Amino acid sequence: MFLVCGSWNLTDSVASLLVGGEADLESGAQWPSLAVLFNVKRKASCTVTIFSPRWMVTSLTCVKENSLNPLEWVVFAGPSGYNPSASESAQIKLVKTILGHPASRRGQHLVSSDLALIEIHDGLSFNSLVSPICLAEDPVQERQLCVTAGWTSSSEGDKHSFPSQ
Repeated sequence: MFLVCGSWNLTDSVASLLVGGEADLESGAQWPSLAVLFNVKRKASCTVTIFSPRWMVTSLTCVKENSLNPLEWVVFAGPSGYNPSASESAQIKLVKTILGHPASRRGQHLVSSDLALIEIHDGLSFNSLVSPICLAEDPVQERQLCVTAGWTSSSEGDKHSFPSQ
């Protein structure tokens, strides 16, 4: 099955939340190009963006704060975030490589080139719940709708995750 990048469904109810608001979005099905990179040793997570079956991108800062050892990380893709028992469609993959951007630098309050590429051993199977993100072909225009999303917990110590806009 061939899927086009960015083929996710932005429903009216989700679109209305992009400026603020609350909803139960725990399924994560609205954001198939997001996955969770989970450190099994430290119980920490980072949001990753899928751009091919074997490669994802994330914040180097997030990974580095926990561990650069790929053996400590797994990727959970699909609508259930890092709670695979919540959905039959979750895909769990072992991390093969973590490549930090060579020009990453921490300044006083900012990090430049804060990127890490994550390679997994076995590729993801793309479907309606797991798909790659599109890379922009043109520069972002003034007043153009852009969406950022990531995984977070709804309360401190909460074991559930949901995408935040």
